[in-house]
Amino acid sequence: MYAQRMLKGQTGIEVSAGTYFDGKIGNHYFFNAGLIVNGHNGSYRFLEAEYDKAQKQNGRDMIHRDSYTAEGGSGFLLWSDYRRIIVLNAGISAVAGYEITKTVPGVYIDDVFIIPDRHRFVFGAGSRISAGFYLSDYFVLLLQGRGRLLWGTTGNRFNPSLSTGLRVYF
Repeated sequence: MYAQRMLKGQTGIEVSAGTYFDGKIGNHYFFNAGLIVNGHNGSYRFLEAEYDKAQKQNGRDMIHRDSYTAEGGSGFLLWSDYRRIIVLNAGISAVAGYEITKTVPGVYIDDVFIIPDRHRFVFGAGSRISAGFYLSDYFVLLLQGRGRLLWGTTGNRFNPSLSTGLRVYF
């Protein structure tokens, strides 16, 4: 039954949505899509594009931050049941992208002065742990916990998140 699951060289796409944990849930969310290529013994490589939006209230002003990032890395099998219906993976990655912060002049966030409409490059590293539930040989329901450490951002340097998604293999 599990002969068609996690084959070396098998390619798929993944889409997911989630939220970052930085205060109120719903004020910082993201959508991503990526390409997955399976390796040996349940490992895989991934390349993903992500859009995330953050909103933060500062007094009476609302500060908006949009980020566009690319993430590439590897995932490693931690555990799976005998039939590979449930799979746990951990992964590491590199992250790079572009961030736009829209605010008004003279605004302070956590005692840091923010320049209005700031455009900047961000980069860093990421980690993830994911649980995959095979609905069939080609469809996988995903639950992921991720952490990102970003430099150059106007937001928090460390960003933990939780997401759910779907992976489809070809």
